[in-house]
Amino acid sequence: EYILRDDSSVRNTNASICLALIYGENGDYKQMDSLVSSVLENRVPTNTQWNELLSVYSKKIDDGMGQAQDFEKQALCFLALEMNKEAIASLDSACSKFPTYEKRATLMYRAGFIAWNMMQDVDVARTHYTQFIKEYPEHPLAPEAKQILENGMLELSDEEILDRILSKQQKQG
Repeated sequence: EYILRDDSSVRNTNASICLALIYGENGDYKQMDSLVSSVLENRVPTNTQWNELLSVYSKKIDDGMGQAQDFEKQALCFLALEMNKEAIASLDSACSKFPTYEKRATLMYRAGFIAWNMMQDVDVARTHYTQFIKEYPEHPLAPEAKQILENGMLELSDEEILDRILSKQQKQG
């Protein structure tokens, strides 16, 4: 009952995560997912809590029970902990293991975005964006990915990109 009350305290979040860990240890992944989802929807976890959430999803995945959403949540934990390479690897795993996942295109795009914006790894970003465009040319994010690649934006600094956008707006207005 303590966990179910409307409480956004660190103590309540810790209790929810600890109970989720217990559920995970006992293989009750449905209850675990429910608790973790409530934590992620209502609160921003601390670094320690992100580490605990990461262990929950890593265990589920290691147990062979992981679904695409679990890899996605694992990637979110990695991102929060600034483990960007691991986040991309988790998204890549979701894409390769679940080729029919309805959010697969978005995960592929997100991996490119992480490589570009958080790691400044142009080669990894280019690979992900190119694959994304190849597999999902009609996706709503495809024009953006094409523009990033065709305009050489991967190699530009944030300031250079902003200058291009402002210059384009001034020409149009």
